[in-house]
Amino acid sequence: METNLLLVVGISFVVPILITRMRLHVIPVVVAEILAGMVIGGSGFNLIHPDSWLEHLSTLGLIFLMFLSGLEIDFSVFTGRKKPGPVNRTVNPFWLAVAILAGIFIVSFVLAAYIVSWGMVKDRFWLTLMLATISLGVVMPVLKERKLSETGVGQALLMTATLADFFTVVLLSVYVSWLRSGGVFGQLTILILFVAAVVLYYVLRRVLEGEGYRKLHWGTVHIGTRAVFVILLLLVVLAQSFGVEYILGAFLAGTVVSLVSPQKEFIRQLDSIGYGFLIPIFFVMVGVRLNLQSLLKDPSSLLLTLTLLAGFFITKLIPALIMRQWYSWKKTLGAGALLSSTLSLIVAGTAVALKMNIIDESGRNAFILAAVISVIIAPVIFNHIYPFPAPRKKVVAFLGANHITLPVASRLMPEYEVILMDTRRENPDQDTEVNTVRKAVVTVPSWALAEQDWRRIAGADVVIIATDNDRQNRELAEQAKRLGAENVIVQVEEQLNENLADLEQPGLRVFSGSYAAWTLLQSMIVYPGLMKKIAGPEDTVTEVVIQNAEYDGALLRDIPCMGDSLVLRILRDDLIITPHGNTVVRLGDRLFVSGSIQCRVIMKEAME
Repeated sequence: METNLLLVVGISFVVPILITRMRLHVIPVVVAEILAGMVIGGSGFNLIHPDSWLEHLSTLGLIFLMFLSGLEIDFSVFTGRKKPGPVNRTVNPFWLAVAILAGIFIVSFVLAAYIVSWGMVKDRFWLTLMLATISLGVVMPVLKERKLSETGVGQALLMTATLADFFTVVLLSVYVSWLRSGGVFGQLTILILFVAAVVLYYVLRRVLEGEGYRKLHWGTVHIGTRAVFVILLLLVVLAQSFGVEYILGAFLAGTVVSLVSPQKEFIRQLDSIGYGFLIPIFFVMVGVRLNLQSLLKDPSSLLLTLTLLAGFFITKLIPALIMRQWYSWKKTLGAGALLSSTLSLIVAGTAVALKMNIIDESGRNAFILAAVISVIIAPVIFNHIYPFPAPRKKVVAFLGANHITLPVASRLMPEYEVILMDTRRENPDQDTEVNTVRKAVVTVPSWALAEQDWRRIAGADVVIIATDNDRQNRELAEQAKRLGAENVIVQVEEQLNENLADLEQPGLRVFSGSYAAWTLLQSMIVYPGLMKKIAGPEDTVTEVVIQNAEYDGALLRDIPCMGDSLVLRILRDDLIITPHGNTVVRLGDRLFVSGSIQCRVIMKEAME
């Protein structure tokens, strides 16, 4: 027993290391874990013999996988709180997603009828749900890697995958309950489970808003993590008690936690619990149970595998054709290919079907093998077909043209797209560079801006509000945040020492000219060498953003030109990392690099 568990955990530890070392980023880690399980299981050396410990941990892994699937649902994409990006305004991404999803279910239902008529699978409705599944865990990182998550296509694909995740889990649970109870009782119990989830959501919100929670959120208490496990196990136990599949309870627990918008660091902790221990055991055991040899020897099972693989693509490519009205053929076909990836819900759904005698063991093996192949080839096809967008400059919007913002805008203009607005034009300056920037200032009648002006400002990467009136600055900052601006910097001078609680919110920062001058002077006295590097005329510190997928998971020492450069800090989401040679860099990391101009240029070109 102990040897089996040690071997499975050891395999789950070695697999991601091998993928990183061999630069096999095209293979998702969960797929590699299934393949590793096949090697040590019945398809390979037959080293693992499932026991009660592995079965229990594998079940917990499936529960936590479905919980994290629910947690992955970003409800802000439906409420419109996302920053307005370069979205195609001729089509609403939400309704496009609804149309695609409806098409997926229709095509899946028709195709399922043919497959059932051929005698490959017995249950048409269950097969419809399996063909309609989409792997949100594959779609989301691929779109983020390609910087497409804020575009019209990206938003539509994220919403489609999210809705497919939700409806397939719910409909599968409803259908299985109906099969078990043979009437409406099963549906009533699911309704009760949903009511329980809603009640838990409101209770959780009240707890999080209370002072007692903040006092307990310290040290070894980790009250948030404890609360998550209470919610997870409570909904799973309720589901089991009502005769509903526990995967629905786990999924609902994830959506409840997602709705309260937890911090990224907390989500990272939950990911580390799941993907660091329980979920790898589940996927390795999926591979252990998969008997590839018997599947390949059986022509009917092999035919079912190929049929399902083709079905996963057909059921997504045909509905995606609706996108052709607004997007090119390459974008349309690429989007359909990416949506064809599926894995987690196939594994969960076939486990349920096996217990219900809807499929046998060979049928389950065929489904899982087809799903594994889909998550390997779908992202590859997408990256090959979908066109790379033209390089886009970051947009910085200045509300207020004055002695602070104009020189900054002048220095940013070569690398950034700068928007400058003011209600007046200042007199010419002796600085020719500043005068050139002043000509680009858009004069507006008042700060009661038109809707098209606000749309343009809220879509900027950074919004700087620096009019000559503190109260006006506050109001403009709050308006920009309401309209979706994610990064707002607001100038407050006279009221700096007053209560700024109304401005303390994510994505909103306050600056003061006088405070900045004091801080700079003090820093030049205390840290003269460092300030010379940071604020020197040659800009000897450069920010490099990891955007090249080839370096995702690479060691810092393997980055080009590291021998002649020094990485001072790495910013990852809201974490500040002190780097060393063995630090692993990830997509989206921001590296602050000091060194020769040539090396910084080489590194920036390679990384971005």
